[in-house]
Amino acid sequence: MCGRYHLYTLTSINVSPMNNQEELTRHFVFWQNIVSPHQAAFLSELAKLTKVTLIAERAMDRERIEQKWEVPSMDGVEIIVAPTEVQIRERMSPRAIHVFSGIDAYPMVYAAFRLAIKKHCFVIILAEPYQWKGVKGWLRQLKYRCLALQYGKSIQVIFATGSTGVRCFIEAGFPKSRVFPWGYFINPPSFQRQHLSSVQSRISPRLLFVGRLDINKNVLGLVETLKYRPERDYTLTILGSGECAPKLQEQIAGDPHIKALGNLPNKEVQALMQSHDLLVLPSYYDGWGTVVNEALMNGMRVVASENCGASILLDGKLRGEVFSFKQPPMLSEVLDRWIKRGPLTTSEREGIRLWADKTISGEVVAKYFLCKVRFITGEMELDVQAPWIS
Repeated sequence: MCGRYHLYTLTSINVSPMNNQEELTRHFVFWQNIVSPHQAAFLSELAKLTKVTLIAERAMDRERIEQKWEVPSMDGVEIIVAPTEVQIRERMSPRAIHVFSGIDAYPMVYAAFRLAIKKHCFVIILAEPYQWKGVKGWLRQLKYRCLALQYGKSIQVIFATGSTGVRCFIEAGFPKSRVFPWGYFINPPSFQRQHLSSVQSRISPRLLFVGRLDINKNVLGLVETLKYRPERDYTLTILGSGECAPKLQEQIAGDPHIKALGNLPNKEVQALMQSHDLLVLPSYYDGWGTVVNEALMNGMRVVASENCGASILLDGKLRGEVFSFKQPPMLSEVLDRWIKRGPLTTSEREGIRLWADKTISGEVVAKYFLCKVRFITGEMELDVQAPWIS
């Protein structure tokens, strides 16, 4: 129960615009820093239900270009890159619903956000948790408390990534009734069965790390943990680049069980996911971690830290498990448990893929988003649970 409202699953609610003529004229305007691949699946599916415009500061930033990201296409979405001041004002219609990536993280987005507040627009925030640890974390919470006091009454909805994101914004003073779970979502990859290696041909599971090679992603900690295992009953493939690359090469030199391949095109990454068993994301902090979505959609198990927003997708049974840096289960314990399970069977991989298709696809997430907006505006009495949580 949620007050006088019941929580319903998305399968019990029809959100087709053909049953609601107003939905055909409802206009969502998204204000973001880049044209993100992590939003493409969601926005493309939302555009099938209602009118969608995306306004971005730039098409892509340098760091993501170096990681071989590509600007996605989004069917049905009007896209404006590097808008002029005139374009910003023209698109700031009080009749539209305006959705901002963060509050003050990006200059153009923040300027548009303040204009939307001034014009009394319907405002939605999509946000990652702020880093909450230590003295800097305390200062950030103080900052967000100030933002809550300044803008809280003017923000109708906050969609926050992961359970930590929801907690951060509630603790900062934003109304609990307006803060909902969110994440990043991608299109299901093309699944090529020829990439699947025969389970009978190997005993040891194949582990995979995909991400930037930096202190925050903790790839050096992962390698160190694995090297302390008395049994070398695994292989680890590392994809990515960054400042820790030289140290990583020193760490794995001469180790036949670990290899680092640098950055690869997305198609090659997907192929490796379809021939590996366990993705490991041991980040000290990760607002979400979309590589977890990719792994699950390719039928992989995942081990992730509790500091990754996407760890909420793991069930401890079929899809993988969450570890803690502070208390059991620690990384070494969780890795040991999942390495001992051996390679994925075909049926296990298929089960994980099916779960991902039904809970974190763009279509399902677009329906969840639209239902939440309708619930907040009073158009629906039925509240819905985030599909990846239920």
